[in-house]
Amino acid sequence: MDVAGAVSLAPGDGEVVGEAEFWYEDAQRYVVPGAEFRLWYGGEVGSIRVLEMIPAG
Repeated sequence: MDVAGAVSLAPGDGEVVGEAEFWYEDAQRYVVPGAEFRLWYGGEVGSIRVLEMIPAG
């Protein structure tokens, strides 16, 4: 997860727009605009919603 202009994120920050990269080879079946996923970092820390897809490369 990369958020332009932010060094770190903290609980209560509210909504932020960032860039996430999915490394699962079949991700295009699940990662589509509007899809929501729980964000895990040693425990559930929030959720993300896909706004748009940017092709890798």
